[in-house]
Amino acid sequence: MMQKVSRPIFIKLTVFTMTILLVVVSILGYTNSRYFKESSIQKEETSNLLFATSKSKEVESLISGYIEKIRFYSLFLLQSSQDENWKQVFNKSFKEDHDVVSVAIKRKIDGKITGVRDIHKDDIFKKYEVNADYLKNYINLNKINFESNFSGDVSVHNISFNHKLPLLHIFVPLLRNKRGEYIFIASAVVRIENLVKIFSSTNKEGAYLIDSNGTFLTHTNESMILAKDTIKEQSILDKTKDKFFRDGQFELTKNENELIVALSKNKFGLTTVIETKKNIITLPANFTIKQTFYVAGIILSLATFFIFMLSNNFTVPIEKLVNFAHEIAKGNFDIEAEKEIQTKDELQVLAHAFDDMTAGLKERDKIKNMFSKFHGSSITEDILQSSLNREGTKKEAVVYFSDIRDFTAFSESKPPEEVVEMLNEYFQTMVTIINKHGGVVDKFIGDAIMALWGIPRPTAEFKIDAIKAALEMRRALVSFNEKRVAEGKEEIMIGAGLHIGHVISGTIGSDERMEYTAIGDTVNTAARIEASTKSFGTDLLISQELMNEVQDHFIIEKAGVVEAKGKSEGVALFKVRGYKHADGTKEIIKTKYSDYKSGKDAKIKISA
Repeated sequence: MMQKVSRPIFIKLTVFTMTILLVVVSILGYTNSRYFKESSIQKEETSNLLFATSKSKEVESLISGYIEKIRFYSLFLLQSSQDENWKQVFNKSFKEDHDVVSVAIKRKIDGKITGVRDIHKDDIFKKYEVNADYLKNYINLNKINFESNFSGDVSVHNISFNHKLPLLHIFVPLLRNKRGEYIFIASAVVRIENLVKIFSSTNKEGAYLIDSNGTFLTHTNESMILAKDTIKEQSILDKTKDKFFRDGQFELTKNENELIVALSKNKFGLTTVIETKKNIITLPANFTIKQTFYVAGIILSLATFFIFMLSNNFTVPIEKLVNFAHEIAKGNFDIEAEKEIQTKDELQVLAHAFDDMTAGLKERDKIKNMFSKFHGSSITEDILQSSLNREGTKKEAVVYFSDIRDFTAFSESKPPEEVVEMLNEYFQTMVTIINKHGGVVDKFIGDAIMALWGIPRPTAEFKIDAIKAALEMRRALVSFNEKRVAEGKEEIMIGAGLHIGHVISGTIGSDERMEYTAIGDTVNTAARIEASTKSFGTDLLISQELMNEVQDHFIIEKAGVVEAKGKSEGVALFKVRGYKHADGTKEIIKTKYSDYKSGKDAKIKISA
């Protein structure tokens, strides 16, 4: 597995260069953008205030024009005698007037306010289904106080009807008595359209007009005018109600947006409001920042490209060497690094040294593979990782011996080629099973196999694995013989014995010739147990010691007791019939070769 490089050369060069460039560009970009933002905001604030003042004057001029019309119509209505021609002219003028919808004269005598005369356009009220008493009811319902109007003030209100007809209600003082008190005022209804046009012609997103109560007279959302909605921002409303306030600006947050607000109030108490989102003002500055970093990005990209080209001269050959090293780790020694790395520098010298190392490893691997065929891979690894000192280690192991029945007679009656061919096929089958179950073949002694479990490194279940291997070899012999019979060849039978105990394992021999093996009484006992299988008429026997370790996993029955050379007591032997599974079931492993008629042996005692 390729080791991850935490700090590649390319990354180091790139980070170093980019850091310097980024610091310089960031300082310049921040300084310029900050100055640009501040100047943009100041410029916009000045522009907004001028714009609000300008629109406020336009509104004031428009309302003044309405007032002149209202006074004209009102004075005509107050005349006691009206010329018929003049009356026709008046009616025509009023009918063609697009702005004024109705005019009513109110009089104040002894504190009591009464209606005098009125005129209105019936077609408009009928079109929008407005009741003739709508204005009267509206005034009473909203408790509109005329005192300020009789004191000389002009007031403007939004009286839009039924969410359909946008209208303004304007109260205008008309005539005074001898004491200078106003006794007549005009109550007029005017369309809002021209007022709305003043603000619709602007490109400002938040431009609208409110009265002294904060009710919208114009707005980009017409439904807010028709619904006579009031402004919710208290800070704006406070400025509107302040009698001494004329114009100014401040910042506020609305719907999570930072706004710059400019206000301008005219003489009629109507306030023009201009709202501008701060992020819109700073768009050019933000664009400048983006452009700055865009240019910086181009520079960094070019720098990265050249760094990449430079670092490639170092990293590509190194990566090739890393890949070659991984190929060698997989066992591929047919690599010539110097052919791939022609840099004409120290890296090519390194590649040449790499090839020398590969040649040495190839030779070592060849020796290792040959050695493994004689001792097994695990023992070979153990030998290679240790010194060649002739030392022994005492370890617990299961020793396995097996041989072929009547092999002497078989070998004498067959050509040597057939004997060797049979042995190679037989050993191939059995050694594969031994390796599969974690065993190690110690040696071949003619037709006999000596194998070990627990050496050089024991596994958790090496005792059980040894019996499993023996039972699998019992089954494998059936297939082996079936093939031989199909080829017209003679069947063979085997016997195997297993014993567990301590052995001395290690390298033994002379300085000129050494061998890795296991020795001790356990090995000798295992050999004698295997020799006793023929006498008990079975292909597999195990010792009492091994039976005690594995009896919970296998079906075992006592075969008998055999005398052993050098032992005062006989050796109890046991037959292994099959498996005991974890679910409680039993599996008998029996073949035509596993049981046969026992031979005679004077050293065998009858089992109890």
